[in-house]
Amino acid sequence: MTPVRVSALGVIAAALICAALNFVSSVWGLQIATAVPLVLFLPGLALVLAVDPYQRHASGAERLLWCLLASIATAIAGGLILNVAAELTRTTWLAYLVGVVVLSGCASMLRRGTEGRTLAHRIGGVRELRVSGSAALLSIGAVVLVAGALESPSTAMPHRIKNTLRNCG
Repeated sequence: MTPVRVSALGVIAAALICAALNFVSSVWGLQIATAVPLVLFLPGLALVLAVDPYQRHASGAERLLWCLLASIATAIAGGLILNVAAELTRTTWLAYLVGVVVLSGCASMLRRGTEGRTLAHRIGGVRELRVSGSAALLSIGAVVLVAGALESPSTAMPHRIKNTLRNCG
């Protein structure tokens, strides 16, 4: 197996183990210990691995920073999406975070054969077709956020806010 495939499978396995332990555990300390890497590190690591599987653009401390920032951005986007589409429960968070890790890990394994080649080289007839990984990731994130915003009913948010304010006072 290639190093990228081993890395992707390791990240996926770590996310599944953390989610399973978090889901079945009733011990508060174990829930926190499994949630921290699942929220703050594993989604970003999977996304960075999908964007830059061969560590050509970032390595070392810079790569760790990108992993942390991508994980935080994923958590923020997940909070917005889950608040609109479902409810913010432990089960929905675990499903969302594991889904991000699994999809990103699969994307990095699909990219394993593209070492040193662009999409244009694989197509053959196209002269040059390059999209940077960060631009693709930002575009996908923007599309997901806009789709989530368009999907929400326009009257649901004021009704939720009114109920929240009524319950506070």
